[in-house]
Amino acid sequence: MVKFDKVLIFAHDEDQQETHQIQSYLIHDLQGKIRNKEISDYFELRVLEAIFKSSLKYLKITQSQLLPQIEANLSTLDVEVSLESLKGLLLLKNELTMFRKQTEMVSEMYSSILRNEDDLNAMYLTETNRKTPRTRSNHLEVEYLLEHYLCLVEEISNVNKTTMMTIRSTESLIQLS
Repeated sequence: MVKFDKVLIFAHDEDQQETHQIQSYLIHDLQGKIRNKEISDYFELRVLEAIFKSSLKYLKITQSQLLPQIEANLSTLDVEVSLESLKGLLLLKNELTMFRKQTEMVSEMYSSILRNEDDLNAMYLTETNRKTPRTRSNHLEVEYLLEHYLCLVEEISNVNKTTMMTIRSTESLIQLS
């Protein structure tokens, strides 16, 4: 939960090492961004950037773990088509589908906020606290922040789409043979 002058983090007890690493990364990055007023005068925007960065890191880690497995499986299928490899491909395809949905949801979240001027203005919590909420379209700082992370998530999404097309092409070739 982000307020104009503080952030509350609710920990999720999960035993996965990568989740713990991402939480640690978020907290470390938050500490740095909160102290660094050169990034933005607005505390809430510095917090948002740390959250966005942490989310992006999670997506990149997930992608970097999934893609090599898919590439290895496809390479195996290039050499020899076996039942085991086909089952592995199906499982990896399902994982990629779930991951694609995650990245698309994140991308849609950024896009949805960017389309709504009221949401963009409401993100300036400091000004709302000062009883001077933004009412005009003077929200370039948060808009640039969202657009930047939207582009980065779309890059991940594009790689996922290309990988899915490769999987489908491989499936088509296997069906032909």
